[in-house]
Amino acid sequence: MTVRVQSHDRVLTVTIDRPEVRNAVDRPTAEAFLAFEQDPRTDVAVLCGADGTFCAGADLHTLSDPDRANRQEAGHAGSVGPTRRSIGKPVIAAIEGHAVAGGLATEGVARFRAGEGRGGTALRPEDQPTDVG
Repeated sequence: MTVRVQSHDRVLTVTIDRPEVRNAVDRPTAEAFLAFEQDPRTDVAVLCGADGTFCAGADLHTLSDPDRANRQEAGHAGSVGPTRRSIGKPVIAAIEGHAVAGGLATEGVARFRAGEGRGGTALRPEDQPTDVG
């Protein structure tokens, strides 16, 4: 299983569990967020990574496999996990370890971000893009 999904009350926890690829995002990650958006029993999601790494971005190895590649067509869950979607419910990114490459974009889907103080991102917090519109 590449993504663990647990529900408690109205909170859904989505854990990317792919340590062999530093929690790179694949189609099941995107599908978990699509299901979250459509589920009236959940109000907020917490996104985290397993084994001390938040996310390394898209899994480039899946691009040539039509059964595992993320889809970009309308109606699908997203091209790089949840990063190409506008998620209508709040997401909290629980960042432990590194968030690099597309992992920064994955972190960016969250309205709130909480880090545990080690690891890091490729950008300093003051250099990260902000929403202006």
